[in-house]
Amino acid sequence: MCAASPARAVGHAFANRSPRCERPQGEPLSCDRKMSIHPNELGTTLVGPCDDFSRWTAIQRLVRPSEVVDLRERILSNPIFHDGLIGDEVGIYLDLMFRQALYRYTPDPDWSDRWQSAGTTAARGRGDCEDWAIVAYAVMLGLPVDACIVTGTLHGRGHAWVEFEDRGGWGLLEATTGEVDRHIRPARYRAELVLTIDNYTRIKPPLRTPWAA
Repeated sequence: MCAASPARAVGHAFANRSPRCERPQGEPLSCDRKMSIHPNELGTTLVGPCDDFSRWTAIQRLVRPSEVVDLRERILSNPIFHDGLIGDEVGIYLDLMFRQALYRYTPDPDWSDRWQSAGTTAARGRGDCEDWAIVAYAVMLGLPVDACIVTGTLHGRGHAWVEFEDRGGWGLLEATTGEVDRHIRPARYRAELVLTIDNYTRIKPPLRTPWAA
């Protein structure tokens, strides 16, 4: 399962930039706002997926593997990638795109919470932590890897990232930079909600694994 982590700690990173997050410390992950749908020329944007069920509904609607087929093929065709280490391959690609300024982290306006489809974010080349996590997850769904989106906090601020398990074992992908940590969830990440296409799981209390560094 993607949330399981072996105890052996071997971490590495492909980006020296800090991950991005947008919600201020202490702001809850649930609220009373209703989810609304806004079609646009590139896809669909859901506004206000605040409670757990709405976040899961957003994942079901916005994670569209068919929208990122070309992106997946570009990732797999790169000769520098390691065979079978899907998480590393996706991380390297995101790192290169961010370094070349073809992808950008763009926070939602006015502390709002807007989630974009995978195709919308990839085509625009900009999005926040949830948007890039949706892109990475959508890419992985078409590959031999077990993956999920995790929401929680990073350094005490609301955040989203991807956790996966491929031939190299368990890993965490920071989708706003391409950084990958293997076999360990760093202490700065606190998982609260695990989301997949099929289901969602609330972690109570928020989980910071006992083996986290």
